[in-house]
Formats: sequence, C-alpha cells, structure tokens
Amino acid sequence: MKTLLASLTLCLATQAAADSVAGSKSYGKPFEVKNPISLAELNKNLEQYLGQTLQLSGKVGAVCSKKGCWIGLTDEGKGLRQVRIKFAGYSYFVPGHTQVGLPVTVHGKVVEKELSDAEKKHLKSDGAKLGADGHPTDTEIRLVAEGVIIGS
Repeated sequence: MKTLLASLTLCLATQAAADSVAGSKSYGKPFEVKNPISLAELNKNLEQYLGQTLQLSGKVGAVCSKKGCWIGLTDEGKGLRQVRIKFAGYSYFVPGHTQVGLPVTVHGKVVEKELSDAEKKHLKSDGAKLGADGHPTDTEIRLVAEGVIIGS
C-alpha cells in the first residue's frame, strides 16, 4: 500500500512539474500539437474547414464565467468571425477564471451552429458577446474540442 501511495504521489508530482515547466495546462483528451491553423486561416477558408477535425490556435478572448463550459477565441481586433470552443460531450471544463489573452490550442471538429433564443440568452448570461464585429447573432462557428491546451 505504501508503494502504491508513493507511486501515485510521484506521478502527480511529475505531471504538475511538467505542466509548470511547459507553462501550459491540458484539458480533455491529450494530443500532440501538430500544424494548428490560425483563426485568420479558419475565417479565410471556412467552407473548406466546416465538418473537419483539426487543430486551431489563438488566444483566450472570453471564458464561461459560471463553470468554464466554453472558451471564445479572440482575433485581437482584426474583425474576424469569432469561434466558440465547446467541449465534446460536455465531458470536461476549463477554469472559469482562465486568464484572457493566454495562448490556446484546441483539437476538434469545426461546425456551424444555429442558436435558439434560449441558447443566446444562456450564452449572454455566461458572459458571451454575440454578434461581435458585425457578424451574425443567429449562428456561430464552433470547434467541438476533444482536447485543449491553455498556456505557453
């Protein structure tokens, strides 16, 4: 029993050290970052990417303030259509206090989602800004993420 406890403690310490050394934190399914596209690239070729599974990188623009069930990617004032990151199967969340401006890379499927009035109301109550930069408020581009890496 002592050996098991020591092994578990070592594993947790190793993971914590790896996270702090890398300066990042992973959520959901782990993945290796390989050729992520930018928010600008996604916007430029949206039709090509809809329905595709890919890696997308950007910066945290907003996070669900209630329980961390979504992340909004920012375009840093470039007027691009925003992308909301939702988590596959509602199976994990990120901390609601995640710092805006941190780099983020996500692995998942790009979809276009028509929003009901109830969904719009819910998102707004979580701190979401719909229709930013003159883009539609009835639909949004989402990446349904299997995994997320936040930080450097």
